[in-house]
Amino acid sequence: MIEKRFTLKFHSGYARPACLLVKRLTNLHAQIFLEYKDNTISLNHSVDSVMEIMSLGIQPGSIVKIYAHGIDEKEALKIIADSINY
Repeated sequence: MIEKRFTLKFHSGYARPACLLVKRLTNLHAQIFLEYKDNTISLNHSVDSVMEIMSLGIQPGSIVKIYAHGIDEKEALKIIADSINY
């Protein structure tokens, strides 16, 4: 299992970044989780994941922790880094 903290830099809402992120992670086999404050959500459940990300109320400049475990965990973190810093 690997984990990494990310500072979110988006400035115009988070629905679009959430959708892009979840879409890009869909074909991976790793178990991927996002932790913000005291909430942890799975990023492996497409539509549900987008709604859960949006319900967290994450603001620009917030720090989130991502956990990934599985054969493509490194690829998952790269995709997340690219998606968050678009």
